[in-house]
Amino acid sequence: MRIKWTSKASSDLARLHQHLRPVAPEEAARIFQQLVRAPDRLLGYPRIGEKLEAYGPRERWLRRSRAARSAISEVLGRAMNRSSTCTAK
Repeated sequence: MRIKWTSKASSDLARLHQHLRPVAPEEAARIFQQLVRAPDRLLGYPRIGEKLEAYGPRERWLRRSRAARSAISEVLGRAMNRSSTCTAK
């Protein structure tokens, strides 16, 4: 199998490099090389990025983790309030 860059993709990559080069030439070159080599990984790992139905979308996970953090913060806040009232007596 061979991966072929479209002219639009090549043009976008060149424009990105031209945009970054004046600000950070070494980083622009590094990013350019990483992006050029990235499709080659697909040859060795063709299923990389395949959607697994067993795992829900990231947004659902983020909502759950935000809710968990909120609950933890609330519990810790109450615990801190209790400990400060205990030491104030």
